Amino acid sequence: MLVGSSSTHSIREIFGKNLIDNDDAIRKVSISGIAEHSRLIKGIIYPESIESLRKCISDAYKNNIPVYPVSCGNNWGYGRSCPPVNDCIIINLKKLNKISNFDAELGSVEVEPGVTQGQLAKFLENTNWMMDCTGAGPDTSIIGNILERGFGHSPLGYRTRHFAVTKVVMANGDVCDLTTPGRFIGRVGFSAGLHELFTQNNIGVVVGIRLELVARQEESLRCIIKLNHKSSISKYIDAMRLLKAEQTITALPHIGNHYRMLGIFHQFDFDRKSSNLTFTEEELAELLKKYKLSPWMSSFAVLGSSSVAKAKAKRIKRQLKGIAKVYIISYSTLNRINKITNWLAKHVKWLPKINTINSNVEDIYHAMGIFEGIPNNVALKGCYWRNKQSTPRTDIDPIENGCGFMWVAPSLPMLGADVEKFMDLTEQEFNKYNFELAVTLTAVTSMLCQAIISVYYDASSVEETQKAKKLVESLRELYSKNKWIPYRRAVDEMPLDQYHYETGAVWLRKIIKKSVDKNNIISPGRYEFKE
Repeated sequence: MLVGSSSTHSIREIFGKNLIDNDDAIRKVSISGIAEHSRLIKGIIYPESIESLRKCISDAYKNNIPVYPVSCGNNWGYGRSCPPVNDCIIINLKKLNKISNFDAELGSVEVEPGVTQGQLAKFLENTNWMMDCTGAGPDTSIIGNILERGFGHSPLGYRTRHFAVTKVVMANGDVCDLTTPGRFIGRVGFSAGLHELFTQNNIGVVVGIRLELVARQEESLRCIIKLNHKSSISKYIDAMRLLKAEQTITALPHIGNHYRMLGIFHQFDFDRKSSNLTFTEEELAELLKKYKLSPWMSSFAVLGSSSVAKAKAKRIKRQLKGIAKVYIISYSTLNRINKITNWLAKHVKWLPKINTINSNVEDIYHAMGIFEGIPNNVALKGCYWRNKQSTPRTDIDPIENGCGFMWVAPSLPMLGADVEKFMDLTEQEFNKYNFELAVTLTAVTSMLCQAIISVYYDASSVEETQKAKKLVESLRELYSKNKWIPYRRAVDEMPLDQYHYETGAVWLRKIIKKSVDKNNIISPGRYEFKE
């Protein structure tokens, strides 16, 4: 039995019909998608209002029952909705999905935990505003990503700097209102310094935030960069540091290496290759040529008035001369190209490879739409790299589809030499375990380069799953040794091992947690340390 009958009876009495405790539902949420990591779950609750959530939390507190709140349960690559410890009740907040208090003049809006990227994008469709968007897809929670300190692509992509918590349910069931009087004009008043306290923490359940929005601009150019050589990454990082510091680039440029980009268009060929072998240099070169990819590729938006955006694009080209090929194209032009290839695929089917061309153009067009606040699943296609089933065109859910993938997210200085050292050491680890290194580097600020390392593996193979887990563990050890601190953690490493850095912060977090949740009922083990 997944849940003991005696405890089920008492929990059923406490939570009544709101509790879902059948084996199929529990089995689904207990799977993390991280190797074999799973936990025993007591049940699941889907509150339909803040009041019903408040009562659930209050009842859990009175009866000392641990709960694990999730926004929508799509924390890809870091654990989905699986808790770090056993015997929790999952509280899924996806039914709390109200959008309210939209300020069409100053550009902000309030959202609840169940509001997804797709939902807010649709809400803002015919306005002068768009949201900052991540690559996690249209079905993921905005609040969930922000509270995990996620980042996007736009000038407001450093998301934790551009939100304010409005309402929190505390461990005893009390509702704490953190809104400031009058119109929202940013973080002011007594709550100004409190908002980020709720990120990557387990001291309360955030049920509302106010989100700053991005103004739609006269010109929206796409800057597509293809580095000339694999070794050019160091010079690229240094050039980006300057362009970010001088505010020529205000967005968050993401650059992906060859395997990260290949995953959008291609999958590992199990029919032709053993899973213990990576691609040879010749095979890799052939694939890059086929899909017109380079060793590193970047894309981002350059926004502003027509003259300002074009001047910025010219400056970017000049700074990257000799390092990369730089292509500038407007989003409106991409839209026209996509419409043309769609029409040709429908009406001129005899054209050679028209369906393949149309499919690739659609992927590129949708990928570029992310800079207009339009979420898509293109980035998630990489998760299917070592999946033996074909990547679906729609309804992408990599964990339900049996994909094997784990993400490791070290933070680096925005210095070419440091990034080059990081890439060399990381590649050595991947070569030891015979996996393909897929990585994205994001210029979050002129100081911070955020890496996302993707470990793709065949989840149907026990041997390969174990090998992938060992690789992830070795990467975590490597990055800790070099003081490349992860910006985000996965549930399989929580509660965290004793930490040798930031001892003052660790000590203070413990004091705060104890003072507001003395019985540790909210997300026990989450971003906590082993005693």
